[in-house]
Amino acid sequence: MGGGGLDAMVAGCLDRDTAARLGAVLDRHAPELATALLHERDEHMSRELSSAAASYGTVVGVVGIAHMDGIERRFPNATVLHL
Repeated sequence: MGGGGLDAMVAGCLDRDTAARLGAVLDRHAPELATALLHERDEHMSRELSSAAASYGTVVGVVGIAHMDGIERRFPNATVLHL
């Protein structure tokens, strides 16, 4: 491995499609792990963002790439900026 080790290697291969494929593999082969690492966290973050939006109108959420699809599905009318 070059400079940066495993963290750099993982960061270099993660994009939306790869994150979605990894999530699908987790769903299929380790559903309890997928629930704990992805789905429950997506639900919690979505609930908190929704609550903040109800209180303040406009909110900004900065989340990891693995949670983007799950959170976006829960906010079909949200304006999403991918930076």
